[in-house]
Amino acid sequence: MSASAQDEDITEAGAATTTIDVTETAAVPAATHHVPEGGMDWWSDPDPSQEPAGSMEANVPVAVLEDTTGWARVQASNGWEGWVDAGLLERGAASRARMEKAARISIGLSLVGAALVIVGGFLPWYSAGGADASAWDIRLVALLTHEPTDVSLDAGPILLITALSALALLLRRPLPAWAALALAGVPLLLGVAGLTFYLDLPGSGTDLGIGVIATLAGAVVMLAGLVVSPRMVPRPLVRIT
Repeated sequence: MSASAQDEDITEAGAATTTIDVTETAAVPAATHHVPEGGMDWWSDPDPSQEPAGSMEANVPVAVLEDTTGWARVQASNGWEGWVDAGLLERGAASRARMEKAARISIGLSLVGAALVIVGGFLPWYSAGGADASAWDIRLVALLTHEPTDVSLDAGPILLITALSALALLLRRPLPAWAALALAGVPLLLGVAGLTFYLDLPGSGTDLGIGVIATLAGAVVMLAGLVVSPRMVPRPLVRIT
């Protein structure tokens, strides 16, 4: 295997994990199956007593060369071969065109959602006596606790930083679900906090502004775009541990 087909990925524990890109580089049998969501382990021999030789990421297309006693010898599009649990493979090659289309939808949803979050932070969250207050005028701790506070951090910068960070990370690579939930969860939390803060002020003469609604809507749309992205656009890789 050529050196260009591999690169070294250093794990947190300090051990080196070889990563093989399985994009098409050689004439091999057409893919008949693909790796299921969540990925799967692979072995160098069909021996369950051995530790897995590595793992394969979701949706990697493979051709089954041999199937015996619950094991399948598979080959990726660059000629790499290994043994896997035949019962875990999913039939049919994952459609690259379909995944790329889904990726565009995911990025589009995330862009729209993040834009709504950013704009919502600048729009009025509350109106009273002819004066408006946006997220840039509302102290974060007071919004969350419904109590006066001396902490000067406002909610607006948090919304802006979170939305921009989500966009930067998404455009660079697909996000794992936990990161998507964390990034989209921040504006969702603040939007809900803004709504409950308003509901906790009955008869105060304060009106709920469009900014809270826009922030909540943006968070939901951004969450939809971010959460689906890792399942829609997996990087086709095999890892050797």
